[in-house]
Amino acid sequence: MASPTEQADDTINWPGLDEFVDIVVNRSAATSTLTVHNIPHDEIQRFIDLYEETLHRNIMFYDAQTKVGIFRIPSNDQVAAKSEFSTHLGMVIHNMRRDRLVCPSGSVLCQSADRTIIATPDTSLIPTNRLDEHPFPSVMVQVGRMQSRRSLMQIMRKWFRCSGGQVKIVVIINIIRGPPGRDEMVFQKWRCPEDEPVCDTAFSIKLRDDAPQPAPGTRRRFEESEFEVEVAPHSRPLPMVLEYELVCNEAPGPEQGDILMTEAMFRDMAVSTWLWFR
Repeated sequence: MASPTEQADDTINWPGLDEFVDIVVNRSAATSTLTVHNIPHDEIQRFIDLYEETLHRNIMFYDAQTKVGIFRIPSNDQVAAKSEFSTHLGMVIHNMRRDRLVCPSGSVLCQSADRTIIATPDTSLIPTNRLDEHPFPSVMVQVGRMQSRRSLMQIMRKWFRCSGGQVKIVVIINIIRGPPGRDEMVFQKWRCPEDEPVCDTAFSIKLRDDAPQPAPGTRRRFEESEFEVEVAPHSRPLPMVLEYELVCNEAPGPEQGDILMTEAMFRDMAVSTWLWFR
């Protein structure tokens, strides 16, 4: 699995609401995250109220006490990866007949009771027995480019810490852009059993070295067999297991088991996502 050099995330001071909206809309897609300091609480609430259906989804995390926010700058490959993961996860839930127990909640806006903590995942799952409480989801998923890895690790820890124990699983998908044929996606599944996050599943997907490359300026739909999956040495083997009791907020009953995301699913996910890489 690749271990690229970690790069610093872009950091700015709050420039005012109008200028910040312009930055988010027009930021280069090469920037995956943006850390913003000194954000007044009333300004972030105005940002949410004015752009409730669109730009509020850029808020990965905001803490009114520190006045620091971390924002996502979406790119086509990130949106594709998020969409593919959400679609496959929804299919698994439906096929395993878990629809009555857990609800895909997408990029839901999460806020603490006093509205001082704000978070928005790329996609998420929430137990149906907690839908009326407006809580944090039990599963939160975040997609990012590898140069924002430090921010993604911070986000994962903050989601666990600030959700009051409601977030049980965080899945991080890192996109590593390289020369043609050297792009890679790294998946990590985190739990927080004893106040310290633990990564129990980690693997990467990339094209095989002998996979024919498309002509310059063109795209090609690769086959599942043209991808290779490398599981990290410390990781559990695939499938990725989303434990029933963590996802559904209750102990499993008869014929109720964990949600399993298989290697074949991730290969299929890669086929569609790779179309956006050039």
